[in-house]
Amino acid sequence: MSFHAVERLVPAAGTRVVVETDAPFAELRRRFEEIVPATDPDLGERLAAGALDWAAFSRAASSLYGLRRFGTDEVGDTMRRAGGAAASVAYLLGDHELHARLFRHDPATVIAVPFRAELHAGRGGAVFSFEQPGPCSRRSGSTRSPRSASSSTGGSAMCSKRSSCRGRRCCGGDERGARARRRQSAAVASAASSVNAAAAPPALTR
Repeated sequence: MSFHAVERLVPAAGTRVVVETDAPFAELRRRFEEIVPATDPDLGERLAAGALDWAAFSRAASSLYGLRRFGTDEVGDTMRRAGGAAASVAYLLGDHELHARLFRHDPATVIAVPFRAELHAGRGGAVFSFEQPGPCSRRSGSTRSPRSASSSTGGSAMCSKRSSCRGRRCCGGDERGARARRRQSAAVASAASSVNAAAAPPALTR
């Protein structure tokens, strides 16, 4: 049995947010990971098995800024083998409730969440970067048949629910993306502040 397939070329915009701090890498990492805890795999297993409903799962998975670490990649350790010298760690960060809302709107939005983030040691202190996907375009992408790339035509909607999108957070984009960006920035700022407070003389921390 054969199936027809259509390839769509969809422009995707985004914004990289860079937070530069004067905090040491190791200290900022430690504080950030305390504020943004890792996901508990047991919770996901219990949810899948029906031992938890979604409301109970969301409460158990909540955190100070609504963010969890879905994955941690020790980039610096790997790159050191290739001659790199900078301390670096990469994260997948996300919010279960946000993911659920996006998925209900359009399952394809999971390509944009969890969010990618990276922390590395810069010249003056640790630097934290993450990407906020851009808003869904209401205009069409280009469509082409895999069997004949020369037969490209327009008119294919970028989002399968274009009529209900209207520039809101759809294909990874706007309002909720900004909310997630504020949460990530707030978590980094809180971690940096706690590092600076711990390093300050007692008279300055009162």
